Amino acid sequence: MREHIEALETLTAGMASRLPEAEYEELEQFVREREEIILSIRRGLQTNPEAASLYAERVQQVLRQDEAIMECMEALRSEAAGQLQKVDTARTQRGAYDKAYTPDSLFFDKRK
Repeated sequence: MREHIEALETLTAGMASRLPEAEYEELEQFVREREEIILSIRRGLQTNPEAASLYAERVQQVLRQDEAIMECMEALRSEAAGQLQKVDTARTQRGAYDKAYTPDSLFFDKRK
């Protein structure tokens, strides 16, 4: 259990230190690794529930660092949403000017 808590602290502190220049791929990897560690901690708590009180302060320190990480993730999400909106707008505008007909088509008029 202690090893998992230490791994979580190390992983979180490492990401918090790289946060200003972290790319979304790094954050994605961070979330995956963190999920594995948290699942291991939960399994450990099921077998040893009294361990929760032993590590409560350390977990609170990790949670305090999470706020900054979540803000960075939210900023990246907003940036991506803005870029997707621009692409969608450009696609819509381009669609208005694209030819909606076949250039080799012919029209015949009938005389009455």
